[in-house]
Amino acid sequence: MRVQLTAVGLVTVMAAGGLTACGSSSSGDTSGGGNRTLTLGTTTVVSQWDPFKNDWGPFLQPQQAAYDSLVHRNPDGSFAPGLATKWSYADPSTFDMTIRHGVTFSDGTKLDAAAVKANLDHGTSVQGPRTDEIAAISKVTVTAPDQVRIKLSRPDPSLPLVFSAVLGQMASPKALKDPALLKKKPVGAGPYTLDTAATTPGDKYTFVKNPKYWDAKSVKFDKLVFPIIQDSTASLNALRSGQIDGAIGTLDDVPAAKAAGLAVSSSLSYFTALNINDRSGRQVKALGDVRVRRALNYAVDREALQATAGEGQPTTQIFPPGQPGYVKALDKAYPYSPAKAKKLLAQAGYPSGIDLTVTNTAVLFFDRYGQALAQQLKKSGIRIKIHNVSLPQYQAMRLSDKNPLYAWFYNWIGTPIDANRLLRKNGQYNPYRVDNPKLDKLIDKAAAETGARQRATYEEISKEVVDQALFVVTNIGKTYYFYNPKKVKEMNYVPLESLPFVRGLEPAS
Repeated sequence: MRVQLTAVGLVTVMAAGGLTACGSSSSGDTSGGGNRTLTLGTTTVVSQWDPFKNDWGPFLQPQQAAYDSLVHRNPDGSFAPGLATKWSYADPSTFDMTIRHGVTFSDGTKLDAAAVKANLDHGTSVQGPRTDEIAAISKVTVTAPDQVRIKLSRPDPSLPLVFSAVLGQMASPKALKDPALLKKKPVGAGPYTLDTAATTPGDKYTFVKNPKYWDAKSVKFDKLVFPIIQDSTASLNALRSGQIDGAIGTLDDVPAAKAAGLAVSSSLSYFTALNINDRSGRQVKALGDVRVRRALNYAVDREALQATAGEGQPTTQIFPPGQPGYVKALDKAYPYSPAKAKKLLAQAGYPSGIDLTVTNTAVLFFDRYGQALAQQLKKSGIRIKIHNVSLPQYQAMRLSDKNPLYAWFYNWIGTPIDANRLLRKNGQYNPYRVDNPKLDKLIDKAAAETGARQRATYEEISKEVVDQALFVVTNIGKTYYFYNPKKVKEMNYVPLESLPFVRGLEPAS
């Protein structure tokens, strides 16, 4: 059995905790009345349907079927009206939205400003994998039946982006009060509703077109079916046989997919790295020394590692090309040099090298990456012991303050959000709560800026992160998606997303 190599596929496996084969399903017109059905293989579906307790990425497509978001995104990255028709910042700490009229949830509840407030109040009161993105919300006020005002504890320019993803997906306020209900099924205002009679949890999920959807004319398929397939070989075979019409793929399978007449799309979506959780040296003293962190960066041959990461490019930065904060010249900041690494280690008081433990998980791509890093670092006197744990353990340990160093595969969201999550003292990916007042000040400064000034500030942030070697970022990777071009038109992505959006799916003819 060949496991998916893409980062998003592996993050998905972490969420699911196991592998299953393809269930039986036909991608043809199954209704007998000429209705159009599209079947898309997915590596997982959420275990419960409260948007504020869910993640994005690998869960995207089924969630988008059931829920609509306040803000939509276009393939060029621009924002468009969704459940909110207008939005603006009255000032850097005040965000106003106008809510669309005439929308109802699948349980018949009306969407209005009060419903949006109920959702956002709920989101700031629960803890989920993305709720840190709305941590700056201090108060939500209904100023008119269709008007919401959001007050922020600090400037945050990312709200349109946040509200275009999972935290912008609105659930029925009635359902939010019934966790047992949302555990079983979504209650949203999306383009589709879950057909529970045709759904087998953990195996296959079926959604049917919502005739009450506010933009029903844009929904081109009558039915979406999501069978869970977590093995790349089974997924490719299902595509070849016509059982499914689209699924995430692997770089290794691109030639076979093209030979079978499948279309292949790809998207830059993640970086690979060693995450130095303990960069204050609380548990591992050496990691608190910038000379040691720089030595780790010089000890990595990024060019050689690219084959393990897949198509993409070597990098040293947390921000990707084309996004605010990326500085091309920084990718050359740490050219491979075991000699420099050894010299820095000696200056830091480790002339004989150092011993470090790296948390990882024994999934094919993760393990290959970790082993390749260990072999490279060894040449500079950095002896790595890889501590492989189960997927669920790894997922938890990434964000633990008892895990100094781990192999890291991060899917970008957007510069403002990524800066908060990775760099702030209370950021999700800073579990040791390492304080860097300079970075906090720069992030706050960027949050209150726009245009060229904001870009310049984010570039200053990137330079500081690279100079202080806060991470050992090594490579950028792509994810791949295979689909049947005879069944569905070219699928649309938005920047940095790893899966095509459900919105805009169209039959090939």
